[in-house]
Amino acid sequence: MSRSGNGGVRRIEPGSFIDPMFQKSYHWVNNRNAFVVFLALVAVPVGLMALHGSLRNHGCALQNNAVHNMRSLPILVITYREAYGTYPPSLAALGPPPSGQPSSTEAAGYIDPKLASGNYIGYFFHYTLKKPLHNGDSPAGYVIVADPIVDDPGRHHYYVSEDAIVRSEERRPATAESPQSNEDSCVCW
Repeated sequence: MSRSGNGGVRRIEPGSFIDPMFQKSYHWVNNRNAFVVFLALVAVPVGLMALHGSLRNHGCALQNNAVHNMRSLPILVITYREAYGTYPPSLAALGPPPSGQPSSTEAAGYIDPKLASGNYIGYFFHYTLKKPLHNGDSPAGYVIVADPIVDDPGRHHYYVSEDAIVRSEERRPATAESPQSNEDSCVCW
């Protein structure tokens, strides 16, 4: 009960205080602006969190590709060497020949053209031949390194040579002294 300004007692009906509040909030919910506020306060942050997780997992997928390629490339280099009697002069030599042309020492057709370009699925691949032990000899071997295009935390750099042992480092270039990679793939949770 409450007192009115004239000293009399005014009776408050049950729910009369709640009903005007409810009506205002109901009107606010039916308003289009409420939808915009909902998007700004709830849907957008949830979407951004999902996008962040998706991008992090995308990085994992890129790393999985790099690991796979670093394990496959030594086999393909040896296949090339067996076929042509020498190490390939470049990654491009492992790539596909021009349309309608047979495979050759310049384009053996073993790898995807993008990988042959050295820029493949989030990583730069660099192939170099080791210097011959003696003048006039064939190269003493090769080195392949894969460095992430974007060096985010958790991304690895890879190294492999003719011994076919993939080595990796996090956040710095891998070398022959780097630890052996135990990655078959990365785990993304």
